[in-house]
Amino acid sequence: MLFCPDYQVVSLEISDIYGDMGIVGMGVLRQNIIEGFFISCRVFDRGIEEMLLQKLQTLSNEPLVGVYRPNEKNCRYADFYPSHGVTVHES
Repeated sequence: MLFCPDYQVVSLEISDIYGDMGIVGMGVLRQNIIEGFFISCRVFDRGIEEMLLQKLQTLSNEPLVGVYRPNEKNCRYADFYPSHGVTVHES
C-alpha cells in the first residue's frame, strides 16, 4: 500500500503543553475513498479528527467516501462521516 501510487497514507502526531503524545491518528486514502481512519481515543472529540479529515479532503479532487465497518467499539462514532459531509459506504 505504501508503494502503490493509488494510495496516500497520512499520519498525525501531536503534542501539547503537557508533552508529546506521539502518533495519534492515521488516514488511508485511495483516490477519494477513505479506506482507513484511525484516531486514538485519547484525542477524539478534541478537534483532531476534523484536522485529519480536512487533510484527506485536500488530497482528493472529489468528495470523500468513507468505508465504515460498524462494531461495538466504534458505534459511538457512527455519525462522524455523515456529519462532516462524507458519504458512508458500509462494508
